[in-house]
Amino acid sequence: RIYVGGIMSQVCEARCNNIAMWDPQLGWRAVGDGVLGGGVKALVVQGNNVYVGGTFVQAGGRPAAKAARWDGRVWHSMGAVGGDVHAMAAFGEYLFAGGEFVTAGGRQASYLARFYSGEWVPVGGGVNGPVFSLQSLNGCLWIGGAFTEARLTVGGPSIPARYVVRWCVSAQTFEAVDASDALGPVRAIQPTMHPVHAPTCPTQAECPADGTLGQAPGL
Repeated sequence: RIYVGGIMSQVCEARCNNIAMWDPQLGWRAVGDGVLGGGVKALVVQGNNVYVGGTFVQAGGRPAAKAARWDGRVWHSMGAVGGDVHAMAAFGEYLFAGGEFVTAGGRQASYLARFYSGEWVPVGGGVNGPVFSLQSLNGCLWIGGAFTEARLTVGGPSIPARYVVRWCVSAQTFEAVDASDALGPVRAIQPTMHPVHAPTCPTQAECPADGTLGQAPGL
């Protein structure tokens, strides 16, 4: 199956609300009652679930502010996200979201959050501007957007991160990358189809005990 999202009311003969699905046997189909009050900007399939982010405020006829989950039969709210979601990425059992928000699920989450076990939590202390792109690669989540700093913990110190930075999942820290002198906001990140020799992220054991690499508590 293939899912597509955006601002649309019909794909071929299928009527839909901003999201549709291609089934090889059935063709284009609506995804339940879809999402309303805005469009879809991000889609991630993780197991049997489809996670959707965007500008919408309802999913399946129920309140679902900017993020929702489709389990194959029913739409579920993921807890209110306080602004538009521009990007999502799956990383193992975690789901990351980035956009133009500073809260997620009632918690402070500066433009970047992680969803796990039904709850949103911040990713370190987030970044200081909107996130437009997320991509997992070599044990890290690569983050692109219109920010210039990444904060290691909520309310804690920050590192320079001009438009692109990576969050190393096992080490639970932000790391600046060589591309951080980008001349303008980064709106897309995509690895090549060939092996990428990007530096691997340090493990938690390799992080200094004093946290100078930005060791942040709990993913």
